[in-house]
Amino acid sequence: MGVVHTEERTKSFLYPKEFLGLSSVGFVLKADKADIHSLSDFASAGYTLAPIAASSAQYTLVDEYNKANPNNQVKLKAGDEFNLDVVQWVNEGRVDGGIIIEAMYNAQVADENGPYHQFKDDLVYNEFAVIKTWPLFNKKNIELAAAYDEAMQEIKKTDKLNKLMEKYYGKDLFPLLEASQ
Repeated sequence: MGVVHTEERTKSFLYPKEFLGLSSVGFVLKADKADIHSLSDFASAGYTLAPIAASSAQYTLVDEYNKANPNNQVKLKAGDEFNLDVVQWVNEGRVDGGIIIEAMYNAQVADENGPYHQFKDDLVYNEFAVIKTWPLFNKKNIELAAAYDEAMQEIKKTDKLNKLMEKYYGKDLFPLLEASQ
């Protein structure tokens, strides 16, 4: 499992040069808003977004978009809770949309045992980005981090990561990463 890169974590941990994995990020929306496929679309529509914990990667993603697009900003509100129930907020109509990791949407809505599965026809997940995830090393483990980087560079020369993503995510996330850079 990996974590997202934050400046605060760099004070305590060593990040390697090579990321470990990718997480799909998208909107959870009511089905009638299924035409929203980007932060730009969301901002242009003037929609309200569920609050996001300021320490989360999703918050950073929107904040960076807003800084780059001062004339078409998403209304970003920092939430007090890291685990705000985004699906419930959208389903109840408290907000127009929320940002969620695809695995969380799948577990809560798509999975037949998910707590919101009964709303699967009322909600959509529209992927718009990927977030890099990283392993963390103790700052004293410089050699281990360097060995990890070397191993990841070798693995990335092959298609092993692509195949693992297809196996576990049902799709290869590298094309979306490349398109968003």
